[in-house]
Amino acid sequence: DRQVIIWNPYTKKIMVPLQGHNAALQHVELNESNHQLMSLSVDKVVKVWDIRTYKCIQTFTDKALQYKPEDRITCAAFDAESSSLVLGARGLSLWSLNAKESSGQKAQPTHRARITAFLYNTVFQQVVSADTAGTVAIWCIHTGKLQFEFRHAHGDHKITCMAPDASKRRILTGSDDGTIRLWNFSSGHHLRTYVKRNTQSITGVLSVQEGPNTFIIATTWERKIYVWPDLKKQVVEATYVLEDERNGHMDDITGLVSCSSQVKSSCLLATGGEDGHVILWKIQATRADSRSVKGRLHDAAQRTKSKTRRPAQPPRGEDALTKLERSFGTEFTGDAKASQAVNAQRQAPKGPPSGSQSVRLSSMVTGGAEIVGNTPYSARPG
Repeated sequence: DRQVIIWNPYTKKIMVPLQGHNAALQHVELNESNHQLMSLSVDKVVKVWDIRTYKCIQTFTDKALQYKPEDRITCAAFDAESSSLVLGARGLSLWSLNAKESSGQKAQPTHRARITAFLYNTVFQQVVSADTAGTVAIWCIHTGKLQFEFRHAHGDHKITCMAPDASKRRILTGSDDGTIRLWNFSSGHHLRTYVKRNTQSITGVLSVQEGPNTFIIATTWERKIYVWPDLKKQVVEATYVLEDERNGHMDDITGLVSCSSQVKSSCLLATGGEDGHVILWKIQATRADSRSVKGRLHDAAQRTKSKTRRPAQPPRGEDALTKLERSFGTEFTGDAKASQAVNAQRQAPKGPPSGSQSVRLSSMVTGGAEIVGNTPYSARPG
């Protein structure tokens, strides 16, 4: 009769029939924690019911595959840990049951302002998000619930970027006021502030480690890379700035990443910019010098092609005398151009010509006179 019937176990009478399926039912599952009932019919339709209100709150149909020999789902099971329904036929498919009875109100957004930074902490298995209003929120990855948040991290200024520290137990947040703040990951307690001499907005922040030393690295819109030591002080000033007007970036820096774990011998930083270049920088404990830029990443194949290009061809329309001048590396001037060319040809080494000296004078028109062999005489038509 295509109905789900709920019975009273004490009176053994029908309490309410749940109607909505268009085919015979073959399986039911119960989600007690969310007060939900799942029903599966032979036409591969699954309905989720709220057993408190006896209303259908979700319907989905498995139309992705055509099962053979019978186009039907043969079994189903509910996974309480992931709140999902597993359907089986010739293969298994997982369906998320996230529907709840609507209260008629629009869902509230996760943040009250635009989200500008996101990261995942592998130690605590938590997601951290930050917005332009200065709110930092900590979320549980398993339940999706907000564990705690702290607001106005940089006062009235916006959070522009965020990164974990080297231990992954603290958070670094950068702001448009040019400062970086360090926070306790578990409590949201402010530990210290990293400052520089100007208020240029922080566009990227990173924590890198070189042996026993830990550094805080930040980029700004002024194409500079600021370096702070990780000192246990309330306010830490930048030790030095990485910049190179000749070999550095010529446009805004858009990304940075640490290469310390891949390169054991030294602490390297890779930056990419809107100029299309990826540059490697060396991070050191002392003040930076001209050797901070280690080089640019380039395609070796493209560079080889550029080195093996064919030599430039002489421009079209070049007359024979100009070719001869280029061959001997000299310039014939004055009214005696033709005779100078003849003398140069006579003084040339005997034997077969080689290289650029293979220019012949046997039929060359120069200045209205035709030279045949080594003797000039009056010009002939054509």
